Amino acid sequence: MAEKTHVPTASASSVETRMKRKVIREAIIPAGEPWSAELNRGQVLRIIDLEGQQGLDFLCYNKSNPEERYSAPHSIKKAATLNLTRGNVLYSDAARAMVTIIEDTCGHNDTIAGCCSEQTNWLFYGKNESHGSCRSNFLKAMKPYGLGWRDLVPNVNFFCIVPVSPDGSIPASTFAAPPSKPGDFVDLRAEMDLIVFISNCPQMNNPCSGLAPSPIKTVIWEEVEG
Repeated sequence: MAEKTHVPTASASSVETRMKRKVIREAIIPAGEPWSAELNRGQVLRIIDLEGQQGLDFLCYNKSNPEERYSAPHSIKKAATLNLTRGNVLYSDAARAMVTIIEDTCGHNDTIAGCCSEQTNWLFYGKNESHGSCRSNFLKAMKPYGLGWRDLVPNVNFFCIVPVSPDGSIPASTFAAPPSKPGDFVDLRAEMDLIVFISNCPQMNNPCSGLAPSPIKTVIWEEVEG
């Protein structure tokens, strides 16, 4: 009988040890400023709250067809929760997966309040003490991509809480005190090629940015064989 030859197979752990994270891009987004980037499928965007209590607004669009974009209703209904966190998926208006939240150290992300604007500050608070707004930030970041006002849709607010009472009411300030601590982060894995936009919220009329907007950091990385 021929002698059997043992062929070693790589264990899952040994395969994982051969994978390394390659950083594609890093940036500090100053308080109140916009940011944009293109993500390839499989790449991960990490958003870090550097000082804590800083809310930020996020939108994403199909890079090859920006008419397909994030859908709050589809994402909320599929997750069966208003609070999208680790394991949840951001779906497009074509009901396709755009982003998977693969890590979330804060655990609180609002899906219903949308973005602030100069007009809504006057409507809701009777004043506009903020310097700029998330809507104007989005429009500024979108312009180089040929996108504008008609392309804006309700966004995700990472590191934010909008408390909803059993009777459906929300606070007059809309947002509760920010829950994030310094260093909290969320990891977003692209499930298709994307254009992503962030507004590091400049809001001073409600507590979503702790009434003291501060910088955040973004890191784009991908796994490569090491």
